[in-house]
Amino acid sequence: MYIYHNTIDAVGDDAQTERKVFSACEDAVEEISALVKLLVKEFRAPEVLVTADHGFLYTAKPLSESEHAAASDVVGKVVECSRRYEVAHQGASSDVLLRAKLPGKEHLEAFFPRECVRLHMPGAGENYVHGGISLQEMCVPVVRFRNRRAGSRGYVAAADAALSSVSLPSAVANPSFNVELLQDEASSGKVLPAEYEVYVEGSSGRAVSNRARVFADIELADASRRVIKVRIDLLTSVSFDATETYRLVARNVRTGESACLGELHIHLA
Repeated sequence: MYIYHNTIDAVGDDAQTERKVFSACEDAVEEISALVKLLVKEFRAPEVLVTADHGFLYTAKPLSESEHAAASDVVGKVVECSRRYEVAHQGASSDVLLRAKLPGKEHLEAFFPRECVRLHMPGAGENYVHGGISLQEMCVPVVRFRNRRAGSRGYVAAADAALSSVSLPSAVANPSFNVELLQDEASSGKVLPAEYEVYVEGSSGRAVSNRARVFADIELADASRRVIKVRIDLLTSVSFDATETYRLVARNVRTGESACLGELHIHLA
C-alpha cells in the first residue's frame, strides 16, 4: 500500500500560504502518525516506511539583492529554469552557478545556486523553495516502523524513563541537601516520559522529607545533559536516628511503583 501525503508542499508551493509551512510540518507529523496507527490497527500492516521525496529551504525574511542570481548567468540553451536550478543543453557554462551532471541525460547539464541563493523569477513565492543541492533539500528522513506483537522475536515493550542516582551523600548532616539524578535513557520511541516523586523514607516506609517532583522527559542523547539536580528538605517533625539506614526513593506517579536510588545515614545536630 502506497500513500502520498502532500500537506507540506501544498502549503509551501502556494505563495499565499508559504509562510504557514512550519505549521504544515507539524500537521504532517500528526497526520502521518495517525496514518501509521490506522495501518497497524485496521490493516495489520507488519511494517511501515515513512520518507520524503525531497527536503526544502525556507527563509522567513526577504532575501537581499546579493542573494539572487539570474537565469542569464547560464550561457547556452536553457530548457528549464526554477528558483533553485537551471537545466541546459550540453556545452552550456556559468561563472556564477555550480554545474552538475545529470545521470542518464548526458545531453543535458544542470546548474545550481550555492547556499540559499535564489534565481530571479517573476511573481511571489520565494520563501519556500526546493530543487537545489543543499543538504536541507537533498537529505530526507527515513523512519522504519515494525509492528511486533508481545511475545514475538525482537519485541520491546514501552517503558517509562527511569532514574538513577549520580551523587548521593552517604551521610547527611544538614536538614536540606541536593542530590543529582540521571535520567537513564533519552525520552523517545519506546522510552516514555514519566513523572516521579523523590523523597527520603525510613525503615518503616514512612516519608521523612518533602516529596520533590521530578519530570523524566528529557529527549537529549547526551547523558551529561540528562542530569537532574533535586533539593531534599528533611521534615522538622521527625526525630532522626543516626544508626538507622534511610533510603532515597523515586515513586512513579502514574504507576505508583517505587524504586530505591540509594541508602544514606542522617546525623543532624
